[in-house]
Amino acid sequence: MKVQTKYALRIKELANTDILAVVIDGKLTADDYKVFNRAADARLKITNKLCCLIEIIDLDGVSLGAMWEDVKAGFKYYDKMQKIAVVGHQDAVENAAEAAEHLTPGLELKYFDISDKDAALTWLK
Repeated sequence: MKVQTKYALRIKELANTDILAVVIDGKLTADDYKVFNRAADARLKITNKLCCLIEIIDLDGVSLGAMWEDVKAGFKYYDKMQKIAVVGHQDAVENAAEAAEHLTPGLELKYFDISDKDAALTWLK
């Protein structure tokens, strides 16, 4: 019997934009970061900058392996990342976005409520 892998992170295609859109729904693992890295590397072949829209539907946690991959991705893409818009439900997402902003000086990172996704896209452009 084949076990189907469900990634908590998926890439969402946005028409006519250079924005890398990510949807998170579930517990992040190291494998999820492989999905992100492939998409970011492909985007960097087209443009020399990254603007990301991170839409958090439900974040059930982050594995230790995912934390390590996040640190490595931070070093790998930090000088290419221009803006990150985090979209989600206000409670935990806003606090996490504010904490991340303090850990990433020089990177524009802004939180938007799930109802303001259009505003987040406008801010990223």
